[in-house]
Amino acid sequence: MPIRQPNVGFRQGLAEEVHLYFPPASFDLVYSFAVLEHVRDVDATLASIETVLRPGGRFAFVVPMPEFRAKGPIPDYTPIHGYADHCRVFTAAELHERFDRRPAFRLDKLPGEWKHGELPDCFEAVEFGAFFVSYAKAG
Repeated sequence: MPIRQPNVGFRQGLAEEVHLYFPPASFDLVYSFAVLEHVRDVDATLASIETVLRPGGRFAFVVPMPEFRAKGPIPDYTPIHGYADHCRVFTAAELHERFDRRPAFRLDKLPGEWKHGELPDCFEAVEFGAFFVSYAKAG
């Protein structure tokens, strides 16, 4: 696939190792869409990302906001792909606790459409969508 913008490059790697590929304080913005729920170590990933942000630079990310209620017996879990691909779920309270002391912290709920049939019928959605979170790196 041709690259539409010649000044854009792509580098494959782990989010928690981004500081190994780029110099410190080299980015004004780091944006992560549906990644933090997959990483092994959130704190190590955040430290890596913040290393490459310049002071005053922003980290913005989106994570799923699935809140469910059990309405019947929950069956044994069998991963669809043979592995569990979401390691964690973030709640609004956890995101506030972890980030709201950061400069220019913002948390918004982005409502989504519940897709019936993706989870067993024993669950119903209470709230579904995504959280958008951003903050500036302290300078």
